[in-house]
Amino acid sequence: MRQNFNNKSRHKPGKPKAHVVRAVRDGKDYIDCDKGPAVFLSDGTKKWYRNGVPHRNDDLPAVEEGDGTKKWFREGKLHRDGAPAVERADGYKRWCQNGQSHREDGPAIEHPDGGKEWLLRDRYHREDGPAIDIDGYQEWRVNGKRHRLDGPAVIQTEGKHQEWYKDGKLHRDGDLPAVIQANGAQEWYKEGKRHRDGDEPAFIGADGEKHWHKDGGLHRENGPAVEKPDGTFDWYLNNERHRIGGPAVHRADGTEEWCINGERHREDGPAIIVPGVEEAWFKNGKHHREGGPAVSKADGTQEWYLDGMYHREDGPAVINKKEKLWYLNGKRHCATGPAIEKADGTKEWYLDDKRHREDGPAIEHPDGSKEWYLNGQRHREDGPALERPSGKNRYWIRDRETNAEEITAIQKQRLDEQVQAIEKNMEAGLAQSIIAMRPLRMKF
Repeated sequence: MRQNFNNKSRHKPGKPKAHVVRAVRDGKDYIDCDKGPAVFLSDGTKKWYRNGVPHRNDDLPAVEEGDGTKKWFREGKLHRDGAPAVERADGYKRWCQNGQSHREDGPAIEHPDGGKEWLLRDRYHREDGPAIDIDGYQEWRVNGKRHRLDGPAVIQTEGKHQEWYKDGKLHRDGDLPAVIQANGAQEWYKEGKRHRDGDEPAFIGADGEKHWHKDGGLHRENGPAVEKPDGTFDWYLNNERHRIGGPAVHRADGTEEWCINGERHREDGPAIIVPGVEEAWFKNGKHHREGGPAVSKADGTQEWYLDGMYHREDGPAVINKKEKLWYLNGKRHCATGPAIEKADGTKEWYLDDKRHREDGPAIEHPDGSKEWYLNGQRHREDGPALERPSGKNRYWIRDRETNAEEITAIQKQRLDEQVQAIEKNMEAGLAQSIIAMRPLRMKF
């Protein structure tokens, strides 16, 4: 079914009207045009369509933009035989076949500044020179991969930066660097991995820093795998920090770390030493020390560990300026007193990592507040589980459900206290002839 009509809204004033045809096929509407462009835009752009997609015959552009850009389409895809499918007024040109950048006898893209790009079926490809040559940057590619056998596949910064590739991977034979940076740094690669044989560094920085690599990982068997000009040294084996008989890390400031197979470990002393700051003992990657603190800091902080867990049987496992903490096998625990003592006076009792105390409150606050706990839950049988001071007096809040008998008992106790205070004042001659008894106000 085809219906012909003239659509005035699609045309710029003063322009010839295109003969637009709407075709309905398979339940879909298509914009067709057998004479002139089907679409005019306010900037002067004109577009030709067939079957609803850009298309124009006779080697004519299907899109003419207001700025002079021209684009050739065939059945909705950029396409032109023997000439560029995109041409801009500034000189930019792009060759396309079936929607892909493609040209066999020259560059598929030509830039106004002289830059050129060679592509076949949308992949960079050139066998007799660089596939990308733009503003001092050159890149050799074959079938989309960086590749060159007779020189660097990447050259930039006027030849000062060079990279050698083989089949898309950084690679260079003959014990020569595969990367030469503009600042003079050099890197050796084999099949895409940083590597160099013969106990020679695979990276040499412009400042003299050196790294030894094997199959991409830091590795050296008879010395440090990292050497820095400031005196820093790192020992690696199979890309893991490792050294037997000495520190695997030595920093310029004197910091040292002992490591075995990538884990901090030392049998005869601290595995981390930061002069004047900290010492830490490790075994198989975990804080560990028998008979003393596993962490000692210059500010007085001490921490006891066994197998990576806080643990001490004869005193607090953590001591610092703010608090003392008792731990057993990684759990807050003290059977003889509070497991937490803070500098502000707060005390907390724990057994097996749960707040617990049978002979008094499990938490004592500096302001006089007290909290009773059993087995981690707020609980008290013979009175309120929470006491908070209020001015000179105290009132009680019981967090668990309070029954009527408990409320009555508390009210009676408070009333007795008021009567005793009045009698005391009367004996001192301070009572008035009329005593007003205010009702007791309590908060639950």
